[in-house]
Amino acid sequence: MIEFNAFIYGLLFFFYFLKDRKSSISVLLLGIYFIAALFSVYLFNHPDYDNRFIKLSIGPFIYLFLSLFIYFKPLLKFKIENVVIIKKPPIKIIYNISIVIILVSALTSLLLFPYAVKGMIGDLAQNRINVRENGLEGLNDSFISSSIVTFGLSINDFSILLFFYLITFYKSKRTLNTFLGFFVILTPLLYSFSYTARGTLIFIFLKVLICFLLFRKFMPIRTIKLFKYFFAISSSMPLIFTIIITNSRFGDSNIDPYFSVFQYLGESFIQFNGILFDNIKDFLYGDRTLPIFKKIIGTNLLTLDQQMKITGIKPYIFYTFVGDFIMDFGHILTFILIAFLSFVMRKLINYNKIIHFHDLILFYLYYLIAIQGVFCYLYIGYLGNFIIISTFMIYVYFRINASKILFKRTKFK
Repeated sequence: MIEFNAFIYGLLFFFYFLKDRKSSISVLLLGIYFIAALFSVYLFNHPDYDNRFIKLSIGPFIYLFLSLFIYFKPLLKFKIENVVIIKKPPIKIIYNISIVIILVSALTSLLLFPYAVKGMIGDLAQNRINVRENGLEGLNDSFISSSIVTFGLSINDFSILLFFYLITFYKSKRTLNTFLGFFVILTPLLYSFSYTARGTLIFIFLKVLICFLLFRKFMPIRTIKLFKYFFAISSSMPLIFTIIITNSRFGDSNIDPYFSVFQYLGESFIQFNGILFDNIKDFLYGDRTLPIFKKIIGTNLLTLDQQMKITGIKPYIFYTFVGDFIMDFGHILTFILIAFLSFVMRKLINYNKIIHFHDLILFYLYYLIAIQGVFCYLYIGYLGNFIIISTFMIYVYFRINASKILFKRTKFK
């Protein structure tokens, strides 16, 4: 059964690879899911993996595959290689936004630094438990400090995209680009250390790679070469820190540290099918994916223990992002929601040869949900909602600005 799952993702990957092998952004997305499916086969059949109480069936795998394929359709249709021109917003706006991001990211890094040091010293497994239960003690007590950190982290995804935009089209602004690049990487790095989390490190690596693929066609040859050298050297850093965190968190437990990596990469498919799909008792109605909106209407949010009592399943393991939506809205409503999102995005994403910067922002946001969603919906909780909201607001701002410029040009013709 688990082999069938890997087969259909492999079939989809090779179909698009042979059909659109130049579309590197599509190949990366499908390749990640295919690799995760292969890891799930290895994991499920591994003698150290306890699968005695996990019963797999074909129905959940088909449901998940169809849901993902529908969600992926707007992404697979977009081909950055076919784009001829990316219309640029006014440089003054880009410059001002970059300065704000650098200042906020610098403050965020400064506030996170002591927690990052604390998180990486001593018993990392216990540090992970403590920070999960209590958060970043002290930081959350200060409204100003917590607001700065939340804002700094919520604009980080966009900041990485903006950095690549600048080094592609405004490489002469070296000082600005250097500071921006330094802080947009440092901020999530310190956040990852603060929570002793491996996932954030891997996602930094992925986001940088995605942004490079989006802008590579328009980059000067020298910039591409410099990036490849820098990427080859710096990409080892997330791997090294991931190994350190893995060894420290699992080295003294009954779990083989390296086996835990296979669990991390392959468990989401198994858990979606064998734990979540047919065993969920009730739904959370937005507690996981839309907590900020529930808070606005005055609804008290549930703790993880309360969520587990309602759903009957563990809320802190991977089920893919589709699984997280099922925990909130159920099987039918989730499928309808994904189909609706896919339909809307096909209307909003620009598939022409001439696009705007804001078109890339929207594509990038939707793409991140998909590629990180091979594990879980990464934008759960208040911070996750703020990331979605802030990135979408930035998209709307640039879109309105582009419309105003077009209106003025048309008016004075």
